[in-house]
Amino acid sequence: MERNFRSCGITLTYTLNERLLSLNESRQTALCVGLDVSPERLPTELPRDINGAHTFIQNIIEATYQFAVAFKPNLAFYLQFGSEGLNLLSSVRQMVPSECLVIGDAKWGDIGNTSEVYARAGFDVLGFDAITLSPYPGTDAILPFIGDPQKGVFVLCKTSNPSAHEFQGNNTDSKLNPIFLQVAHKVEKLNTRGNCGLVVGATQHSGLDMVREIAPTTSTLVPGIGAQNGNLEDVVASLSKSPSTGLLINSSRSIIYATGDSSYQQNSKYVAQKLSEAIAEKLYR
Repeated sequence: MERNFRSCGITLTYTLNERLLSLNESRQTALCVGLDVSPERLPTELPRDINGAHTFIQNIIEATYQFAVAFKPNLAFYLQFGSEGLNLLSSVRQMVPSECLVIGDAKWGDIGNTSEVYARAGFDVLGFDAITLSPYPGTDAILPFIGDPQKGVFVLCKTSNPSAHEFQGNNTDSKLNPIFLQVAHKVEKLNTRGNCGLVVGATQHSGLDMVREIAPTTSTLVPGIGAQNGNLEDVVASLSKSPSTGLLINSSRSIIYATGDSSYQQNSKYVAQKLSEAIAEKLYR
């Protein structure tokens, strides 16, 4: 996205985080819709194959985009269809209106030269605006993804799954900071181009307070609202305490599988609208 200043002949570009914050403010929401398609959960009127998945995703996007700032396809749900699924994944960017972001939920993380290839695949081939990454290999796994300020990353920091504490949580040795806080600190230092974010699960709202304090300039992706039992009230209470930065609050199954019959579009639209309005009421009004 470009900002044109014709009078002085200067063209500036929005960074990823600037674009996200602009979408938050203009749409008065932070809703991100997860596009995790499972053949066995497709509505009864659709075939449980790649064609049904394509129709389902397209209809969900059309029903919900006006209430969202981003969509997040998880790669696993597409790779299960083989090469056809990869083709479907590559078409998601074309299905999603250009004003919305597409977050590739890949959780990639590898050594530098491999990450360079992953970055080309995610940004140039699949058209993602941002990609989720694992921080475990270190900084060289992240750097290839943040060279272009308009593209960026959301780095796993404190996830919402039940066993996350085994590696991310508080260490019994008080001299050592929890790993997730070290991740937050490192990503904040890497955010010199305004295109780094952190993933903090909705079930980890106490950690969210600490992460936002340590990394005040990064954007935040909060998955886990809905099927994972993340509490929206707890999440927005934490987010409202910190300075204004880009926010994504993701819900997948509770929106896209709101019903399993022919009314799925209307029901998904209703759930997305209500969740978007609840976010707006707490954070933007």
